Amino acid sequence: MNWPNYEVAVGDELALYAGPARVNGRPVTARVWFPLASTDLRLRWEATGGADLDLHITDQGGVTQQAALEIDHPHIGSFRVDATVNEATTSIAGSASTTTGFGTVDSEVLGDRAGSAQLVSCGWLNLPSLAATPSGSSEYPTVLSACGWNLALRPIEPFTERVREFRRRGHPVYVSHHGELTRADGHAFSAEDALETLHAFQLALSFVLGRFVAPLAPAGERHGEVAWVLAPAWFCDEGVANDGIIWPLDPEDLTGAVARIVAGLLDGADASHHLRHVLMHAVGCHRVGFAEQRLLTAQAGLEFFHNWQGGAGIGGAATRISGLLQAAGISTELPPDFDALTQLCSDPDIERRPSQTGPDAVVWVRNEVTHPKDPRRLYDIDRLVYEASALAREYLELLILHRLDYRGYWRKLYRPGAWAFERERVPWA
Repeated sequence: MNWPNYEVAVGDELALYAGPARVNGRPVTARVWFPLASTDLRLRWEATGGADLDLHITDQGGVTQQAALEIDHPHIGSFRVDATVNEATTSIAGSASTTTGFGTVDSEVLGDRAGSAQLVSCGWLNLPSLAATPSGSSEYPTVLSACGWNLALRPIEPFTERVREFRRRGHPVYVSHHGELTRADGHAFSAEDALETLHAFQLALSFVLGRFVAPLAPAGERHGEVAWVLAPAWFCDEGVANDGIIWPLDPEDLTGAVARIVAGLLDGADASHHLRHVLMHAVGCHRVGFAEQRLLTAQAGLEFFHNWQGGAGIGGAATRISGLLQAAGISTELPPDFDALTQLCSDPDIERRPSQTGPDAVVWVRNEVTHPKDPRRLYDIDRLVYEASALAREYLELLILHRLDYRGYWRKLYRPGAWAFERERVPWA
């Protein structure tokens, strides 16, 4: 299959259609595309016609209505979708009619939603180099398997040159890999099943890498023909760094972590919703805002994790976190790498200073961020908020890995001067 063409140049958009169409029943010339100039990956449309398209925008230029966009597509057949109108203009002087429209497509599936597929082909955004796995091949060296699904990934060549071009241009996202999703038993599947599974693999890879990555324009095909394209509002963080707790160039750790996360997300029980929630917090506290925001995100994830495990609200936050860590065999001692937190816990000038334990120090800083009595206390010690956010994030990620019975290796992300590949076995293994 040569459509969609995922091997677009760095900085280019991914075009899905350009040609005749209809907007609100009026003939237009339209195009539909995924922009790759920002992390907002919603599918875009624009159309121009010779007659009034019946599009209306408020004086503030806000979103006001849905337009009916109909396309006779050469690859996926005729389909109709609802499209949000973000802009509407006219080419007729002095006329109140609208002849041009622009906006976003709101449908998650383009094409035959009821059609089944045996393979989903898609691009993947901002993946780094990944380990070649034992089940991989020369064409698709990385194969991730879980719950009867296989996701095969290959870097788009020349990979190194594309990464350099991506960094040189300063673009937020680019298509780094080509992927194929299939059932291990070869059976066909629906667009809804594919969408749910890709969301699970997306979140698993995002947790491993410490930032959100995303598939792009997954196309379901059967017997060489495309039945549908998935077009939800994917989100992807900028950059290609390895910022996660799992080293993605170790095949055993990569496949083990991804398999357990995907299995947890697809098991259909209530636990899958809880797992998704804490995973979103864990990935988010790597990149969101400032250190203060990352600390609050990690702390919220820890509190939710405690509630998920059925913990009663007895004792303070530090006591609850300590209980979770002790039950998982994770040390509550303050790691020696955290000089700022160590200084905080031993400062005689601070009233009610925390004890020499990690949870106590993290919660003390979190409380000062949330309810500052004297804001200067947080910033008199250099890197204090950063260290608290890093330790809270580590606690949350280790607790998630323990909940999933992961027994491989993990990385300490805060250790100054350490090599990126330095790892140690999880403490409960």
